[in-house]
Amino acid sequence: MGFDILPFEIKHKILINAVELRSIRRAVRLRLVSRSWKDAVQLAMFDSDILNEAGFSSLEPSILLSEFVVYKALRTNSTMPVSAPVLVIRQAAEFVLNYHRGSVSEDAITKSIHDLFLQNSCFRDKRLGFPICQSYGKFGDPKAWDVTQAVLAIAAYNNDISLAKELLPQMRESKYLLYMHGSLKGHQEAAVLGCPVEVAAMRGNIEMTRIFLEYLEDVMTQKDRKNIHGSILWHAAQGNQISTVEIGLEKQWLKRHHFFKALESTTSLDILKRLLDVRKHCISPRRGNDGEMNSLAVRLRDQVLDAAARGDIPLMEYLARHSARYKPEDINKGKYDLPISRAAKAGRYDVVKYLIELDVGIVEKSIVAAAKHGSRRLVQLLLEKGTWNNASLSMALARALERENDSVVGLLIEYGVSLHWRLKYVSLSQAEIRGQETMATLIRERI
Repeated sequence: MGFDILPFEIKHKILINAVELRSIRRAVRLRLVSRSWKDAVQLAMFDSDILNEAGFSSLEPSILLSEFVVYKALRTNSTMPVSAPVLVIRQAAEFVLNYHRGSVSEDAITKSIHDLFLQNSCFRDKRLGFPICQSYGKFGDPKAWDVTQAVLAIAAYNNDISLAKELLPQMRESKYLLYMHGSLKGHQEAAVLGCPVEVAAMRGNIEMTRIFLEYLEDVMTQKDRKNIHGSILWHAAQGNQISTVEIGLEKQWLKRHHFFKALESTTSLDILKRLLDVRKHCISPRRGNDGEMNSLAVRLRDQVLDAAARGDIPLMEYLARHSARYKPEDINKGKYDLPISRAAKAGRYDVVKYLIELDVGIVEKSIVAAAKHGSRRLVQLLLEKGTWNNASLSMALARALERENDSVVGLLIEYGVSLHWRLKYVSLSQAEIRGQETMATLIRERI
């Protein structure tokens, strides 16, 4: 009897056992075995314990997270337990829908939760305090303050001023829910959808951010004010929102660690320029301050690496021209990673070409990274512009074979590249194990 014709209950149980034996990433790959398996494997993952144990860090970039939360939130009447954070999300979605529509349907809840997690990076970003990955396994009825806080986070995201003003008077004794740090930390549980102040800052919602700050004014200490403005700066930079970055920079309450967090979080050239303009308020090049200046240099180097992977040449050019700690002749210097390798790994042809024109030097692992990515055009550029030894080219060919990048394999063979005998043995064995018959035949006959 074939697997596909087994009763649903039996297939479901088998697949639950199968995914529990794998990591999340390997379990996700089970969906690729057959088109008919996609929904069945996903359902098995949702009903298994694999997500309880491993958390959601592997699912955050994908649609799976939103589908999981919807799936659990709509099963509140089933015999399977639903965790408290998921119930918080459902109740918060119901509250917002009731406030605006006066009625709630399951379809409306489904769409609302999908919108929250699929379109909203705030609620999928673990750095913002999304705790389902830590507390999914906690069961029981959600606390009222958690639901209120989640509703305010949704209002902050949507810039729903009327909803926020409706709720804030009810929070006279629990203002810590707006910002749960320092003296304002009212309880130990993390915010299910993030702190409302941080969500508003990340979304660039100026009026909402100021409403929250004004409401907290009478309960904040001087230290709290500095921390809140620093957190606003960090999350606004993370969301590339220059408008709320300016709120974070008000009154020169800038601390070094907030400055560094903002600097390493943003991908906006305008925000990067603004931060470097105000760095003298938190980092002074005085004697004995070499450690902080070196820390700044490291973060700027990391910014160049990230920009190379994104293909952001303007940001790279700005740092090369304006940062005294990162001059053009130093752009390829780094102990662990180099811009040209990072760009090659991401298949960024324009960035690699730009770096070659700067005469930064082509390192060996860049062609291996390009071959692994599978860009024939990029590999050809590196072959033409670089000087390569046999070991690097052999490793590049092995990586192209591993990924079944036919065009790159063909290009390297035309270039006269061959595999070292040990590498050939390993590549052939792996191809046979993975069932890559075309690659295995190619290794035996042509390489």
